Amino acid sequence: MKLPSETIFYQIEKTIKKYRRFAYSNIHKKVTDLTLDQALLLISLNDNPELSLTQQSELLFKDGASITRMLDALNKKNYIARSINSKDKRKFNLLVTAKGKDTIKSLTNTIELNRKKAIKELTEYDLGHLACVLSKIINNCAMVVSFLLIFFVGTNLCYSQNLNNKSEKEDFIENINNIIVDNYVFPTVAVEIKQFLSKRQKEGAYDKIKDPILFAKLLTTDIQSISNDKHLRVLYEPERIKKQEMAVSEADSLKNVIERKNWLKSINYGFQEVKILEGNIGYLDLRRFSNPEDAGGTADAIIEFLRNTNAIIIDIRRNGGGTPKMVQWIISYFMEGETFLLNTFYKRQGDFKKQFWTIPHPNNKRLPKTKLYILTSKRTFSAAEEFAYDLKHLKRATIIGEQTGGGAHPGGRIMASLNYNVWTPTARAINPITKTNWEGIGVVPDIKINADDALDIAYIKSLEDLKQEKDCAKYDKIIENLKKD
Repeated sequence: MKLPSETIFYQIEKTIKKYRRFAYSNIHKKVTDLTLDQALLLISLNDNPELSLTQQSELLFKDGASITRMLDALNKKNYIARSINSKDKRKFNLLVTAKGKDTIKSLTNTIELNRKKAIKELTEYDLGHLACVLSKIINNCAMVVSFLLIFFVGTNLCYSQNLNNKSEKEDFIENINNIIVDNYVFPTVAVEIKQFLSKRQKEGAYDKIKDPILFAKLLTTDIQSISNDKHLRVLYEPERIKKQEMAVSEADSLKNVIERKNWLKSINYGFQEVKILEGNIGYLDLRRFSNPEDAGGTADAIIEFLRNTNAIIIDIRRNGGGTPKMVQWIISYFMEGETFLLNTFYKRQGDFKKQFWTIPHPNNKRLPKTKLYILTSKRTFSAAEEFAYDLKHLKRATIIGEQTGGGAHPGGRIMASLNYNVWTPTARAINPITKTNWEGIGVVPDIKINADDALDIAYIKSLEDLKQEKDCAKYDKIIENLKKD
C-alpha cells in the first residue's frame, strides 16, 4: 500500500494548507486581529446575511461550535453587531458593522491577488481539467454515500427514472432548492424560489406529473416566474449525466476534453461562413463564441480577410452564446486608442469580480473606422447578447433584427439527480456604461425587423450609409436590385 504522502489526497490537502498559509500571511498584513476563517466568515455574513448558522457552517467547512466561537470573536472586535431576534428569542440578528464593511473592502484586492498568484501560469485548460478531476473525486465519494443509503436504508428515490411518487418528488425538489440557495447569484431571490417551490409542492402542483421532461419544464416555469432569469432552469439529461459519471479516471476526463475540442474544431469554432458581398460589404455568420485559446487564430484570419471591406455585417441570429473572452477578442479589433473596461462579471462565491478589458491588438490590425451592422434574433442569447449589447452602448454598431433572448447570468450545470441537472447562474454581467445588463429584457435593436429579413435590411442600409458618406452613386444599382428582390 502507498504511503499517505504518495497519494493524490495528500497532494490535495497539502495544496489547501499551503494556500491557506499563503493567503493568511497576505491578509494579516492588512488586518492583524483576524484569522483567515474569521475573515471568510465576515465576508460570508456580509454577502449572504440570509443564511442560517448551519448553512454558514457548511459553506466554510466548519462545525457549529467553531462558527459560534468565531461569531463571538467578531462581535467582541466590533466587526459585527449581534442582537436577539424579536420574533424568536432563541436566535440572533447579525449585522456587519461599518468597521466590518471597511475591512472587507480593504481585503478585496488582496484576496483577488492571492487567487491570481496561486494559479499563475495555469491555462484555462489546466484549470478546467483540474476542476474536472476534482469533481470526479467528489462525485465518487457522493456515489459511495448514495450506494450506502440505498443498501442500508432503501432505494434512493431521487435516482429513479420518472419520479413517479410524491416522496420522490419531495426529495428531488429539496435537492433543487439546496442547489439554488447555495449557488444562485442572487441569494435573496434563491430563498424566494425555495419558498415558492415548497409551496407549490405542498399544494400538489407536481403530484400527477409522470413525464420527466414535462416535470422539468414545469419546474423551470415556476422557478423563472420568481427569478425572471432565463438561464436558471431544470434540465432532464439522463444520457449526458450517465456519460459524465462514467468518466471517472483521469484518462476518461482527458478524453472528454479532447472530444469537445475536436467537435469545436469540426464546426470551425462557430465561424460558419465568411464572404464579401457585392459593393465590398463583408459578411460573417458567427454561430458560437469559442475560447480564443482554441479559436483566436481562426478569428484573426477572418478579421484579416475582411480587412479591406467598406462595412461588415456580423450575423449572430443563430448564436446561443459561448465565452466572453471571444466577445472581448473580436470587439477589440473594432476599437481604437488605449484599452478600456468592456464588461465585468460578479461572482457570488467569494464575492469575486472578473473584468474584461479590450485587448491591445496591433494598431495596424484594427478596424476602428469600419462600419458594423449586427444581426439579431430571439435565438440570440448569452455571450452573443453581450456582443450586441456592448457594441450598441459603445455606439460602435447598428443592431438590426429582433429583440434577443435576455440571458446575462453565466453559470453551469449542477447535478440534482442521476437524471436531472440544474443550470444555475453563479454570476452576473455589469456593463460599465449602463451599470446593468440585458437579463430578462434582451438587447433591443436599433432597427426592429423580422429576423428573416434582417440581412437584406442590413445590406441595403450599409450601402445607403456608404453612398451618403462617400457621396457616390455607384451603389445605386445594387440598392435598386436588392429592393426589387
